[in-house]
Amino acid sequence: MSDFPLKTAPKAVEAISSELGNRLKELLESKHIYQRIRVDAEKVLNAVRGALAVPDPTDLKAQIRLGDIIADVVKSGEPIPEPDAVRQLLNLDMIPNDLPNVAEYLTRWLKGRKKIKAGTRRSYEAPLSS
Repeated sequence: MSDFPLKTAPKAVEAISSELGNRLKELLESKHIYQRIRVDAEKVLNAVRGALAVPDPTDLKAQIRLGDIIADVVKSGEPIPEPDAVRQLLNLDMIPNDLPNVAEYLTRWLKGRKKIKAGTRRSYEAPLSS
């Protein structure tokens, strides 16, 4: 009878133990990753719940607009707006991506002014055209 299996058994046990240790480390690392993902997902879900709690449940138009706002921020990779920001956005009657920049806004505002002196108009237009 050869003692070949007896001599190789400790090495096999050591190899199996090492492999199990590596697998256990991988599992623990993946568990931490999943926990972080779960925590991040819970934060996003809570933010969405907070945003959805803002409009009146009977106001279908506001709920649709809020859905559009949330879809836009998700597409752009931005965070879900806080409830106060949602209130402001719903009151603005605009979707964030539709908001004009300052130059666009001032140009529109200036066009809407009927009673403004020519010199004042030119002084307002000068920074907008440069």
